[in-house]
Amino acid sequence: MGTKKHLKNKINLRKIVTLFLVLIGVSYVNAKECEGFYVTNNLDTIKCKINIEENFFHKNVYHFHRISRGVKLKDTEGVKFFRPQEIACFVVFVPSGDTCKFVSVQTDNHYFYHEVAAGKIFMYLKYQTHPYDGGMITECIFFKNDEPIKLRTMDTRKIKEKKSAFFCQTILKCWKNGKRQSSI
Repeated sequence: MGTKKHLKNKINLRKIVTLFLVLIGVSYVNAKECEGFYVTNNLDTIKCKINIEENFFHKNVYHFHRISRGVKLKDTEGVKFFRPQEIACFVVFVPSGDTCKFVSVQTDNHYFYHEVAAGKIFMYLKYQTHPYDGGMITECIFFKNDEPIKLRTMDTRKIKEKKSAFFCQTILKCWKNGKRQSSI
């Protein structure tokens, strides 16, 4: 009896390991090679290709937290890896048609910031990896006179994702329309 139970447990373990490996493979298959460019600290612009992972279950939702601490790209000289402050910025043309610009901010050597709006006040999204489940945490940060102003942390889980996206879109619309509201 003991050997049958041991054999059954061994088979179940193999199934679990196989399923885990398939899930890892699916996430890599879901990585898209996107056109883009990067700007060196000497202000040279270099065309490149950047791999961006797309959410397997939600189309046009990208895992930007995977490139926020460093970006691996391919240019004419080969594959390169850059951390913030090593380049001024990089731009990715994602398959949804959006153009996403990630910049190095002088006050943070650890993350690239996704530039959402530029002007007298700059609006950035800072993507981080959740320490427990590896999900994406998004922080909305404003800069005025090169000083950061954090509003709040936005957890991009199902319900909170819609609220945080609405919040940022509302602020962005107000800026673009030239309206100022004291309630925001």
